[in-house]
Amino acid sequence: MEKYGGRLIFTARDDDGLLEVVDTQGVRRLHFGSNAVQSAQSVAVPDRLELAYLRTLLFGCLLVPDPSRILVLGLGGGLVVRFLLNHFADIELVVMESRPLLRGIAAEFFGLEDDARVTFRIGDAGHLVSALLAEAPLDPGYDLILIDLCDAEGPSALLLRADFWQGMGLLLGNRGVLTVNLWTQQSDTYQGVMRLLRVIFDGGVFSLTVPGRGNVIGGVIGREVTISPQKKLVQAAQKLGIRFGLELVRMLERVEPPLKVVKRAAR
Repeated sequence: MEKYGGRLIFTARDDDGLLEVVDTQGVRRLHFGSNAVQSAQSVAVPDRLELAYLRTLLFGCLLVPDPSRILVLGLGGGLVVRFLLNHFADIELVVMESRPLLRGIAAEFFGLEDDARVTFRIGDAGHLVSALLAEAPLDPGYDLILIDLCDAEGPSALLLRADFWQGMGLLLGNRGVLTVNLWTQQSDTYQGVMRLLRVIFDGGVFSLTVPGRGNVIGGVIGREVTISPQKKLVQAAQKLGIRFGLELVRMLERVEPPLKVVKRAAR
């Protein structure tokens, strides 16, 4: 069956709607019942991140190149989780996902293997965040937090709740970086989330556009993150870009405001 310009190889429905996997010209894609592509993987080069917004979501690797604790909200096809497992040997990785079927889809169609370094928590992200805080209220926090909570129409309404971001503030380590997919700068969600981030984190907030796609990533840096002078930042971006296969230099050029300004604003 043809759909979204490719061959539909899997479909299922849960309480939140359709889950579909489509093969198109050597690329396997995950859809949530709309044209919007949630995950995309090259069949020939499965470890390469095809979607520019997912690569941009990993911008925090420039500032925290050797994380030990990572929190991911939103599994999708599991491609970001695969990336993290491939690049960081000694990590503790917690993945939160509201749609139980996605774990099996990520394994069967996108090659996400079982790994002792990963703990999956299935359920509503708001409830899961509250539970995580209750379990470890004095925890030192996460080095990287990556948030990609979307449905068929756009970002989750959870992102517009102040209590959610207050919880994220407690979970983010002082030397950590948080990034979140906000879809487009023209969306009400983008404007609302950025206002919340600036209030709750009292500075230390940036945004990063995805060229050619219209997507935008929001971000927060922890108060003790070290920001090197621009020349050293560029050198680090060149070196780490090769290590991770990410266009970190180009991302660095698109950060607004510049990281040194962001750092001065962070408490």
